[in-house]
Amino acid sequence: MSTTSLDLQAIGQQTPCSSPKASAQQDSSPSSDVTTSSAEGKPSTYPNALLLPELGSGQKRKRSVVYGRGLHTRQYLPMPTYNVKQSFKIPGQQKGLAWQSAAGKMALDREYSSLMLKWGGVKPTHQGTCVVCPSDWRFLSPSNLLDITDPHRLPVEESSRMNYAYSDFAVPLRRAIAWFRSDLEKNGALFDQFLGDGPWAPMDASHRCHHDHCLVHIVYEASNINQDRKGCAEEAKIIRREGKELPAFCSYHDPPCLLQHAALTSVEVYLLQFHVLSQATGLQFRLSSQRPQYHPYPTYESRLPLTWKMDKSVVGVREEDLLAILPEPPGASVNICKYCRRLKTYGRVCNYWAHIYHQHTDVSVLDRLDEIRRSGASWTTYWRDHGPDGGGNREATMAKLATAASPSFCWEDVIEWDLPA
Repeated sequence: MSTTSLDLQAIGQQTPCSSPKASAQQDSSPSSDVTTSSAEGKPSTYPNALLLPELGSGQKRKRSVVYGRGLHTRQYLPMPTYNVKQSFKIPGQQKGLAWQSAAGKMALDREYSSLMLKWGGVKPTHQGTCVVCPSDWRFLSPSNLLDITDPHRLPVEESSRMNYAYSDFAVPLRRAIAWFRSDLEKNGALFDQFLGDGPWAPMDASHRCHHDHCLVHIVYEASNINQDRKGCAEEAKIIRREGKELPAFCSYHDPPCLLQHAALTSVEVYLLQFHVLSQATGLQFRLSSQRPQYHPYPTYESRLPLTWKMDKSVVGVREEDLLAILPEPPGASVNICKYCRRLKTYGRVCNYWAHIYHQHTDVSVLDRLDEIRRSGASWTTYWRDHGPDGGGNREATMAKLATAASPSFCWEDVIEWDLPA
């Protein structure tokens, strides 16, 4: 076979195709076709063919394709290998595969719409104000909060956050919202990154409003960007504290931080949320709008529109996002601790009793016994009307309820229950 020695750098500079005019000029010039010998010994002509030099012994040529006059070699990245989390429900299957399905997204969308309606009185498209939902509100309805007058009884930023479970996987609700409601085209590698598997950079559910319990202003982004946003929140608070005009957005991040939202205190966020919720439901909340003694800003915001100095406010509610709804009745199967300064709730009566037993040793034994009797009687009535739920050890709980209702109930009975801390 005949061979031709080629300059690879020159090949890279050649154009892969030519124009009709250039083709016509080539037709009038001497043929540049390369003639080779076929396997049968007959000459074969390949127009504009490029021949690679023969390789020496033991050498291998990269797989390549010849297009006209250009040589293109596809480069592949090596496939990383790493361990992935396994499902505890389905042996042999990767954990959380249902989180990549359309059914998983629809389930999250239903939960999100329900929470936005229940706690915000707004559609899922709402963006103007924060809709916060801490873990302690899981068993409540807004009607449970009507009699709270001190806003500082409401959960603080450091309170536990609500979780979300679907199929065989559970994460904080904010992270589920970030994953399912992001615009990313989901694939296996992105999901491994979401789970924390493999060599990928960690990703966070970041709050553009800088309020950790908010369901609305969440974006899925790299962890280092999330951490970098903290400086914007501090800058917003300084601007408001100095009484200067506060812009709506930062100029450092994409999507930008919401500076006007970030400058609100957690108490102001609650007050604004209940102001909007009262418009949607007609409920009359008794939260005090009196300015707290240690409020750090010149103005105190308890209702819309805001009163501080700004060019244009982005904190508000569009009329098309506000919904008129019937308020839910108070949650009957919930226990609100009467001894905690902050709102603390329990969905199971035995968990509430354990909290009273271990966390409120400063309260007298007689008072704690009375609270255990009261909550036990309330729980027994609820079960009689609605039937016991399917969770927990039902028989053990029913036995404790019977003991608490007996005339001889005493503190020694509570000790014998061996309630977990």
